[in-house]
Amino acid sequence: MGKLKIHSAEVANEISKWTRVISQNDLEKSAVYKEKIQNLLKNTDEDREVLLYYQLVDGRHEMLLGNIEKANQIMKSVGTLDEKADDIINFYFYFYKGQYAAYVKKYDEAISFYKIAEQRLKRVNEDLEVGTFHHKVASVYYELKQNFISINHIKKAIDTFKAHEEYTAQAIDSLILHASNCIDLFQFDEAAEKYQEALEKSKRMNNEVLIGKCYHNLAVLYYAKHDYEKCAQYAKKGMGIQIHRDNSHYYIQSLYVLANALVHLGDQEAKEYIKEGIHYSCDIQNNEYIVKFEILDLMCENSGAADVFSEKLDYIEKNRLYVELEDLSEQISKYFKERNDYQNAIRFLEKKFDAQILQKKVEVIL
Repeated sequence: MGKLKIHSAEVANEISKWTRVISQNDLEKSAVYKEKIQNLLKNTDEDREVLLYYQLVDGRHEMLLGNIEKANQIMKSVGTLDEKADDIINFYFYFYKGQYAAYVKKYDEAISFYKIAEQRLKRVNEDLEVGTFHHKVASVYYELKQNFISINHIKKAIDTFKAHEEYTAQAIDSLILHASNCIDLFQFDEAAEKYQEALEKSKRMNNEVLIGKCYHNLAVLYYAKHDYEKCAQYAKKGMGIQIHRDNSHYYIQSLYVLANALVHLGDQEAKEYIKEGIHYSCDIQNNEYIVKFEILDLMCENSGAADVFSEKLDYIEKNRLYVELEDLSEQISKYFKERNDYQNAIRFLEKKFDAQILQKKVEVIL
């Protein structure tokens, strides 16, 4: 006797539950739901909308795990949207497309997708998804250093999450993002207060993902304040949490800020972390961080000729990573200034200003 066919609506309902689990950053439950839904799909009549829904959420699942290559493969396999697709599928199609674009740092594309998704947001009845949408949009504007727009969205996210006790973790995550915006606005005391509040709440929940994020972001705060010893201390705390180490998206960032702080301190331990960073970046095929660690290596070894630095920055510019281009150019300028090579210091300072102009053009397009 053959197995009973499962109605596609039942599968869609399970996928909807899966999206909520992903929005809660629950790695274990997300893996359980994926396996369950895969089994359900084997006994379901083919439904293009449901399969598309599954692909989109699966891509988001891989992003949550930090699996860049798998997420890339899945999102590239996602076809076009049927004109007859309902508003909810429309929303998730553009929302998850936007998340993937942001994940690979194509921020202008991400904003374009999010703007289309926002037109369907009023049809979404789940507060968790509404809050998550505003958080994701805020994240992109933060990356683009459009901080006031980011804060506007993050306040909407926090207000939405705070209305539900079960979304405390999401509210904390949004508080962390609000604090990060404060760093860009040089509101260091306010950033520190928000991070400490988020850290205390995360510890009460015993949420290691959020604890790791708090430690990492405190490292970023102290880096911005030029307190490189505290920066290194907090980066190491974050890297000491296993779930933080297991997520390549988080770990590579902490490893980089640690290596960078140690370079500033003139600590020989920097070489060890730079070497690890280059190998790790190669393993996860993250070309941006390969370049970043190679630039640190040139600085640490005091072997960086201006043309070599320029060659490294060419990759950053070609990939339209203008915020990173600005930061790296300023750092290289300071490197040459410290060596009394004022000609090249000015050269890379001009590169920083060029990056700011390029970034402004992106803002105008948005």
